[in-house]
Amino acid sequence: MEIPDLAQWPEPAKAGRQTATYQATGTTDMFAGVLVADDEPAICALLKSVLTSSGFQVWTARHGEEAVECYQQHRDEIDVVLLDVFMPLLDGPQTLEALALLDPEVRCCFMSGHSGNYSLQRLRRMGASCFFLKPLDLAKTRDMLRLQASLSASSRRRRAVSHGKTPTPL
Repeated sequence: MEIPDLAQWPEPAKAGRQTATYQATGTTDMFAGVLVADDEPAICALLKSVLTSSGFQVWTARHGEEAVECYQQHRDEIDVVLLDVFMPLLDGPQTLEALALLDPEVRCCFMSGHSGNYSLQRLRRMGASCFFLKPLDLAKTRDMLRLQASLSASSRRRRAVSHGKTPTPL
């Protein structure tokens, strides 16, 4: 089943979260952290290259369990997580469930060539901020990840500290 690219997907309604719609953004004064999890090494390498050259700090994982381990180690540096829907060990939605136990405010986007047994509505209810259809539009993916990172709680805290301000509790 082919599904539409939902990079313009409105933000899920969650308490304490800002609503966002897709818009291209230029460079920012932040160093956004992104965790990319996909069982296809070429996808991880491509995204790492594109995102790193665009000013992101990028971690990659080959499957859901590795993504959870990485997030545990670097959660204060990771602003947004990009998960493939279908991966070994833990698939994308199962990985998001595990990440949400560590951080209920985790920002997550999904990517896939199809949603399989997961409807877009189900992914959204789970907390997905957006969905990217493969093959990825790299510029649109980069811009949406930058927007999602700018909305994350950790990037707000980090920006406040870098500007000499005391972060406000969330």
